Amino acid sequence: MSSSSSRPASNTTNAAPEVKRFIQHHAAIGAFINALDKYEPTIPEQVTRYHMQKSGVEAGDPRMTKLLSLAADNFLAKTIYEARQMSLLRTQTGPTSKTQSKAAGKRKANELASQAGM
Repeated sequence: MSSSSSRPASNTTNAAPEVKRFIQHHAAIGAFINALDKYEPTIPEQVTRYHMQKSGVEAGDPRMTKLLSLAADNFLAKTIYEARQMSLLRTQTGPTSKTQSKAAGKRKANELASQAGM
């Protein structure tokens, strides 16, 4: 019997940190949602709302629309960043091997044409 009474006590002590983390987690989410009011998304909320309605999504809370606009902003920012990185990579590596082989082929054809003409 004493073993069963000691078990709930250990669970209670283990539960206290979990409850604390749960409260802190939800406080952080609440702070984030409240911070959304200060953020002006790149994609207007009306456009997001239109596409949500067109796809059959209803959001009763306007902060959900803003949150979806924030997700779209994040997607666009990552896509633009990656496209820029790819562009920089292409310009730094120079011409591709296919282009180089075409140029070498044209030079060889010109050499053969000049030798045949002589």
